[in-house]
Amino acid sequence: MKSTVVDKYLARYAEPEASSIPSAPGQWDHVVCIPACAEADSLSATLACLARARGAERALVVTVVNARASAPDAVHLSNAETLEQLRASCGTTSAPMALGQLDRMGGLVVDRTGEGHWLPPDQGVGLARKIAGDIALRLIHTGCVQSDWIRCTDADVQVAADYFESLAAPISGASAAISPFTHVPEGDEVQQQAMRIYDAYLQSYVDGLASAGSPYAFHTIGSLISVQAQAYAAVRGIPRRQAGEDFYLLNKLAKVGRVCSLDGGMVRIRGRLSDRVPFGTGAALLEIRSALEAGRPTRSYDPRVFDGLRWWLVALRQFVECKDIEALKEQVRAAPSPLGEALAETLARLGAFDAAQQASEQVSGDTLHRRLMEWNDAFRTLKLVHGLRDAGIVTDAD
Repeated sequence: MKSTVVDKYLARYAEPEASSIPSAPGQWDHVVCIPACAEADSLSATLACLARARGAERALVVTVVNARASAPDAVHLSNAETLEQLRASCGTTSAPMALGQLDRMGGLVVDRTGEGHWLPPDQGVGLARKIAGDIALRLIHTGCVQSDWIRCTDADVQVAADYFESLAAPISGASAAISPFTHVPEGDEVQQQAMRIYDAYLQSYVDGLASAGSPYAFHTIGSLISVQAQAYAAVRGIPRRQAGEDFYLLNKLAKVGRVCSLDGGMVRIRGRLSDRVPFGTGAALLEIRSALEAGRPTRSYDPRVFDGLRWWLVALRQFVECKDIEALKEQVRAAPSPLGEALAETLARLGAFDAAQQASEQVSGDTLHRRLMEWNDAFRTLKLVHGLRDAGIVTDAD
């Protein structure tokens, strides 16, 4: 791959591991990146499933076993077991990075969990994903991996037989692709009910954004994401966040290309409880289960929040034509009751009107509309939806 953007990223922004990859004995068609933290009970099943997918014999799996020094003893014990299993399976040494053969696939094992290799105190899964992604980018750039897609997944999933085939055909203008998915309910009936509620909650949000005409109507789950290599470099890789790195990565990628949804077999994600990160599936299940057991309302979206979003996006299109900020404010306030004032107040608090005014003074036409959509990104869209909820117009209620 020839690209100034990729060269610049690898030279300035890539993690050190991307410059110390063991010599590769050959080439692969695909590369898959997996962060693993306390996954000794699930990683082997995920790797076995990947190995059964068609084309797996031409795939490389980069696994970053990771933890902070302050992690509980159970995490360190699980990670030590994971490293032992991986190294035995790959036939590799205990070096911080080692390359071997993992079932039918290539296996690159990265140790960011042992003493001297721990993640920094304020880092987590985002950095682990970035290390794997940066390694994958380097291998693509040097021709060791033929596909220009960096596949990201997790250690608690089962992929479909067509996992490696789903990106075989070129996708014009795409910066990222999202695999279809389903959560596999686990535990007792209450936990399984919590999983069904959370799945519906996630889907209603994406469906609501789509109905409003938002360009950010896609699932933001790390185990489903594939990133086009040049787009990965253009947005400077995966954010080094302790949680939510998948959301912020896709938020950036949507501004440099199209985030598309793939067809084909589903990625099956374990519906397990977890408190390792402050939000995400595991934390949401804990919250919903607690609400169910206490008889409290559980998560859902009132569709009127998406009516408000749609009203705002239509108003912005008209603003592009007239560039009249007062007319924009009046149009927002004219939204059907009870949305109007709440929508206007929420947008003002977010600085949306000031941003629109500033953009209109700099550009016009399609460029202005693109600038407005970039400002009203996935993060601010989420803030708008939650702002309408918090205004008392709508509530999270079952």
